[in-house]
Amino acid sequence: MKFFYLICIAFGVVAIAIAGGIFARFHIEETRPASLPLPTFPNTPIRLPEAKPRGMQEARPQGAPEVSPLGSSCDQTFAETLAPADRAAVCSRPKRLTEARGIEVDLTAGRTFLFDEGKIVAIEPLRYQAPEGMWYEAPTGYYRIGVKHIEHRSSLFPVTMPWSLQYYEDFFMHGIPYHDDGTAVSSVFTGGCLRFADEVAKALYDFLKTGDQIAVYKTFADLSLKGVFHAPVNLSNAWIRQRFINPYRSFYANSGSLDTLRDDYYSHTGTDFALNPDTAAEADPSVYAIADGTIELVQKNDGRDHGLGNTVVMGFMDGTVRRYALYAHLDTIAPEIVPGYAVLAGDVLGVMGNSGNGCRNYWKVGPDGCDTAYPNDTHLHFEIKDAPVLENPRGGEARLRTASNGQACRRTDGSARYCYGYTPGYPQAYGYHNPIEFLFDKVPGAIGTPSPTPGGV
Repeated sequence: MKFFYLICIAFGVVAIAIAGGIFARFHIEETRPASLPLPTFPNTPIRLPEAKPRGMQEARPQGAPEVSPLGSSCDQTFAETLAPADRAAVCSRPKRLTEARGIEVDLTAGRTFLFDEGKIVAIEPLRYQAPEGMWYEAPTGYYRIGVKHIEHRSSLFPVTMPWSLQYYEDFFMHGIPYHDDGTAVSSVFTGGCLRFADEVAKALYDFLKTGDQIAVYKTFADLSLKGVFHAPVNLSNAWIRQRFINPYRSFYANSGSLDTLRDDYYSHTGTDFALNPDTAAEADPSVYAIADGTIELVQKNDGRDHGLGNTVVMGFMDGTVRRYALYAHLDTIAPEIVPGYAVLAGDVLGVMGNSGNGCRNYWKVGPDGCDTAYPNDTHLHFEIKDAPVLENPRGGEARLRTASNGQACRRTDGSARYCYGYTPGYPQAYGYHNPIEFLFDKVPGAIGTPSPTPGGV
């Protein structure tokens, strides 16, 4: 029933004016809402690797273990509660938060890591998450905790969500919802929210404060790179910061109706790959050609980049069909990468960065801008699409189009524009393909970080 599939979306309607998701990536070309202040984070220069002669560019490891940060990431007291085998895996895991306090939600492993003073102090299991590939899938990326309610009453349905924590617009973390007669909602589906057992939801509620940082992400633990492709980044020290279709709230016109609420959200047209913040200085920041092909377009970070920054588009054959891979927000582009240049799978195209709108360091973990002193949101925005263009290759659904020439998106003033990085509705309707499904196979039965086992030594 629609009630169960979209139940979570309804819970956030009364809190849409609260900046619970202040770290979300805005659809490109617009100005994102201001977020809570963050401490200054030093900018580390990223340099292009020394060029190698053609045919000698070595393919980077495709599935090597993640680089472990120096020292333990666990609080000593917590570490002593873990069995030795779990301690080694949990306490050497890379950290994704950019602050000392907050939580990380690993959607692949189904685990939530609580951090205080930069150390893991607890791990809690995630019970349910929304089905991947739906417009209301749980948002991934950097966010902050917004409003908190011990009992959050839905404004659309006669249900209550216990131990509720807003983390982005209409999306919450919470316990098991219940009806007016006290019976728990039995459906395992959740419309974008992160659902925990009640005792876990209460523990998170008690631990987190409004404004605390939250990182929601996926890893490659359940994925296997298809043999015909080279990974676009070195997978050994990267993570999936933002998924394909990831929802971003662009408008506030339809808050009172589930049938039209979807129209307020735009969907992410690619996958964002990021380096682990605590090991980024030692990591390989290169981006690679995923297949043999030809460079079709090079867009410099010249202020006419529509927020994409330094961007490379390469064409390649997908069987008998020609597809195109877009690499955006690059810090630098390899000097030989020009339109018409033939590349081999694994060739270095450039270096991952956060360029956009003419600025080298525009995208930030916090308020974006050329001169803001917030952590650099260094990542690769990667797309698979049907045409060698920056914008949407196709116009998409007729009901969402504002013009007949493919300008399917609209600005806040209602005027039509092309779509860059986000589309109204599912990106597949606009000529995009899910990069993860395109490049990887799912590994049956794969798991991420193991469940911690109490017991010590």
